[in-house]
Amino acid sequence: MTSPLHKNTLILRWLSLDITDPDRTIQCYRYRCYYPDGNPQNCSIHYSNQEEANHFFSGLKEWHHQHYCIDHKS
Repeated sequence: MTSPLHKNTLILRWLSLDITDPDRTIQCYRYRCYYPDGNPQNCSIHYSNQEEANHFFSGLKEWHHQHYCIDHKS
């Protein structure tokens, strides 16, 4: 993904689940930063301000769009 708030940065987003308390599972999005050539920047993205976090989240754009898939079974 890309973000207008982080220029020249590719962002990998995934969902993590904290199940240390089975009665209260916590879901959290995690973000990692990469240079446009694919090398890691060895950092992550974190916002403590909810308004800034929402602005970042709503501005994310997909980097690659898959339009179809071909099944290559033999």
